[in-house]
Amino acid sequence: MQKEGDIVSKLEGIYGLAVMNGKSYLHNPDIDKQHLLALTNQFIFGGNSKNKGSNLPYDMYFSPDYSLLCLSNRDEGKVYLFYTKTNTFTGNISVRLAGSHKTINIAIAPESNKIYITDSGTPNITIYDIFTKKLAKKNLGSGILGSICLTSEEDVLYAVITKPEPNLKAFKIDSFEEIKSFPPKGEFFSLGDAPCDLLTLSADKKSIFSM
Repeated sequence: MQKEGDIVSKLEGIYGLAVMNGKSYLHNPDIDKQHLLALTNQFIFGGNSKNKGSNLPYDMYFSPDYSLLCLSNRDEGKVYLFYTKTNTFTGNISVRLAGSHKTINIAIAPESNKIYITDSGTPNITIYDIFTKKLAKKNLGSGILGSICLTSEEDVLYAVITKPEPNLKAFKIDSFEEIKSFPPKGEFFSLGDAPCDLLTLSADKKSIFSM
């Protein structure tokens, strides 16, 4: 856990993911000058579209094994699914009505063939079965759900609660029973100008990082 260096960013530049050797890395406009790249399995567009019908922005989420890419369109309220090994488009998931600029948050569970989705506007979690392509929704009864993250064993789901009281909670994935809550010491980015609150597994899969 020692810092090795900084990756300088430019807000006006172009950002994306570089995929190589089975892993994905975050790159920025100065990629040719960087000796370090940030290992990641998601890319959140750092802005909010102010115009309705703009079809922007898109956010990208990879499954832990990088075999499935989920591309979410905030404005349309849909998530598009792609298999990276076959380069095929497999369909889309309608998550909410069109017109919102808030992030559609995704956690992919390849072992159980499930995709978990929250819409940053309701207390519901959407569960999509990759095999049957069936949708189910569950109201967790904890408030408005924002960013989510699964443990590597796919048995616990961490979810940011933005309203009525800001919180971070852990739920059993089989029953969605609340295990524990972690009240934040500061304010969530998603309540201001930022599109979401960053939530991810550490590289060794032993910790949850939140920001």
